[in-house]
Amino acid sequence: MSLLDLWLVVRKRRVLLVCFALGAAALGFGFGVMRGKEYTATGEIEIQPGSASSLKSITSLFDSELSSLDEIMETDVAILQSPSLLVDVARNLNLLNNKDFVAPGSTVAGPGGTKLPLWNGDLNNPYVRNAVAGELKAGLT
Repeated sequence: MSLLDLWLVVRKRRVLLVCFALGAAALGFGFGVMRGKEYTATGEIEIQPGSASSLKSITSLFDSELSSLDEIMETDVAILQSPSLLVDVARNLNLLNNKDFVAPGSTVAGPGGTKLPLWNGDLNNPYVRNAVAGELKAGLT
């Protein structure tokens, strides 16, 4: 088969080849749109023993005899997982209005089995606050 014969076959089947290329492009575009964007946010925190920190100084008032590195690390992990810090993060990032964090129309069980709104909820409510802190803590590793 010569190059001329190949060119004649391409010319003869050009409509079929163009339709195949357009169909493949449309399928690729449709799959990309249907799948959407998916991101996983990750971050690392480096804890340096002996560094000056206001949070560490507060904990050192309560327990000034932290001697081993393991105890210091456990203290730092406890600070990062504390509900008050997690609620402050939720408040600063406005997570109760973020549909990627809370589904619109979400509720949480309140006193007496009542349903309290979690979407656009009030972080001053202890039931909402506990639900948000629990959700954030579940995402920490």
